[in-house]
Formats: sequence, structure tokens, C-alpha cells
Amino acid sequence: ATNTKEYIDTEKVANTASYLYTPTVTEPTLTNGTNHNHRTYYYKHGTRVCLSLGVSGLTTGLAGRILFNLPSGYRPRLSLSMICCGYSFDKLSAVQILDNGNVVVQYTQDQGCFAYIEFDAYS
Repeated sequence: ATNTKEYIDTEKVANTASYLYTPTVTEPTLTNGTNHNHRTYYYKHGTRVCLSLGVSGLTTGLAGRILFNLPSGYRPRLSLSMICCGYSFDKLSAVQILDNGNVVVQYTQDQGCFAYIEFDAYS
């Protein structure tokens, strides 16, 4: 009978650590609202941009204003639009990530936006 017991190849596991990647996380300076508990940040892994939005205190009457601008290399090839959770779960916000890097939020009376968004950015 052949021994089919599985084992862990410790050398392979040790070599895997060299492939792990720790991204540089950036917290942007917002031009509207407050970075709620440091939940607004972005980072890039390969071509994948990961963007977390946690914005509260958006000023009434400033809907559609730019929150911040993503730097070159972190921008989508085409503009993106999506619906996100507002400050309370029964409210909605709309987020646009424009191809020029501007991150824009549309909202109603809710004054907040919370979302986790991923997209590919090709230079």
C-alpha cells in the first residue's frame, strides 16, 4: 500500500514568504467631509486598486464635490460609478471615480458614504 499521508513542505512555505506583498496604504486629505475613523484610504497591489471610503460630515449643499484625487497610476482607465451605503444603512450615496482621478460623492440628506471598491488601473 502506498502512503498517501499529506505533509507540509516547510521549504516551500518558507519560500512563499518572499512573494508576500505589503502595500503602502495612503489616507488622502479630504476636501469635503471627515475621514470617519480612518476608514478612507487606498492602496495598490499589482494593477488592482483597493479603495475604502468612510466619509462622514459631508457638507449639505456640496453634493457632487470632489472628495480627493487619486494619483496617476491609481486611476481607472474609464470613469466608474456605483451606489454605496450612506451614513445609515437605509440611505444611499453614489460614488464616481473619474478617469482623471477625482473621487466624487453624490448624496441626499444623509451626509455620509461608506464603501469598499476595487478596480484595475493600467498605466
